[in-house]
Amino acid sequence: MSGPQCCSNRPVLNPNGGAGHVEKLGGLNTYISGSPSSKLAIILISDIYGYEAPNLRPLPVWLKDHGTDKGFEDAKLVIEALKSKGFSAIGASGFCWGGKVVVELAKSDFIQAAVILHPAFVTVEDIKEVKAPISVLGAEVDQTAPPELVKQFEEALAAKSGLDLYVKVFSKVEHGWTTRYSVEDEEAVKKAEEAHQDMLEWFSKHDKGFEEAKLVIEALKSKGFSAIGASGFCWGGRVVVELAKPDFIQAAVILHPAFVTVEDIKEVEVPISVLGAEVDHMAPPELVKQFEEALAAKSGLDFHVKVFPKVEHGWTTRYSIEDEEAVKKAEEAHQDMLEWLSKHVNAFKLRGCALCLIEERDRMANPQCCSNPPVLDANGGAGHAEKLGDLNTYFSGCPSSKLAIVLISDLFVFNTIRIGMHLVLKKSICFLHGGSIAAEYAAKNMHENIKGQLPRGSEGRIEEAVKDAYLTTYANFLEGANGGTCCVTALMQDRNLVVSNASNKNMLV
Repeated sequence: MSGPQCCSNRPVLNPNGGAGHVEKLGGLNTYISGSPSSKLAIILISDIYGYEAPNLRPLPVWLKDHGTDKGFEDAKLVIEALKSKGFSAIGASGFCWGGKVVVELAKSDFIQAAVILHPAFVTVEDIKEVKAPISVLGAEVDQTAPPELVKQFEEALAAKSGLDLYVKVFSKVEHGWTTRYSVEDEEAVKKAEEAHQDMLEWFSKHDKGFEEAKLVIEALKSKGFSAIGASGFCWGGRVVVELAKPDFIQAAVILHPAFVTVEDIKEVEVPISVLGAEVDHMAPPELVKQFEEALAAKSGLDFHVKVFPKVEHGWTTRYSIEDEEAVKKAEEAHQDMLEWLSKHVNAFKLRGCALCLIEERDRMANPQCCSNPPVLDANGGAGHAEKLGDLNTYFSGCPSSKLAIVLISDLFVFNTIRIGMHLVLKKSICFLHGGSIAAEYAAKNMHENIKGQLPRGSEGRIEEAVKDAYLTTYANFLEGANGGTCCVTALMQDRNLVVSNASNKNMLV
């Protein structure tokens, strides 16, 4: 059964709208959109109008056949069907009547996160039984869930120890404002989009990205890595901020971040660099400024904030290498990132680091996060793919290093980063293999080791002696350091010139 507000302001229904498809799940017609390969799902449980018009059905008949109890049982069937398909994490949003269904799902372990928007038929007793992280988005003018009731929801949730919650009442809107609005009413669209954004941010906060990244970092530490920095692009920025709250990493960089709030930034505990874009709906300059103010208020925390002019969200990874200006802007950001990590992870000073790129597919995203899709290259780069913490990761850099930089990609995964970062990695190859310290060591010791390996009067052993000198120099260097460097030697003896290693592709002679 439903109240008058639930049925007012009937929307224009379009059974053919959207880019998804209708599919049977748990014996129910469902509308599915998004990546077919994803193992993460968000279930939206609609108001009484559903995703398709109740053609030729009087409203009372619909309500009789679609009570919230039946809705809960139907939703369970859909969730079971999703899990049977391999979905590992499921969140659910409920609008109006669907809010009651989602609250029922949130009382057990059916879902990992919940959002209810202008809910109907939800009681304080229901809210007291909720176990999953929940966001309640209410309307100022709502007879089914008035602000006074929403306040009681908040108090009941706050009394539950350890439960993450978010409650917000939108001013000057009515019940149904998130779904039943005119696209020609700019203010109505703005209010609805604000609620949609809040919903997405809540799910982003409670998906598995942070837990997955922790597994990768634990796997790196088990391999002996002693210092780890992390950079996050777009959605990955949110994950990196979560990693920066405790002591999982030693330094952080977030580039055109998505779903990061000022409250998140206030909890950061490690040195952090924020690189934003002038044109960015996910992290506009005004929000980045608030990040800066929040960081400045933290005593003793080193931070760096920079907004790049005339660039859009995604500029550091999704650009054309034929666009000189775009490449220049991206490389500037890459250089800022490397310098920050160099400063705080000591990756260059401590003679080498490894680069680990985490594959993060199919995350929730804003349209700007999906714009300008790059040309993906699964075979690009000089590194290799490796499983860490059951996730696909891409490794590059010094294999013997105990320092790591973790890059958490946007939704186009590490095939993009590999392209977007190839220039800066190519330029930084000597640093990633040891840098100036290794080069200086070779310059001071290589010639002495060659002379020491050369037996007097034995010209036939010159090549073998030079090879032994290279191995000796490298072995001696590794006794007190990690990494290495590229080196060319030229030996002149009795009018013979022996040049070694000149064909190395990383050398510039």
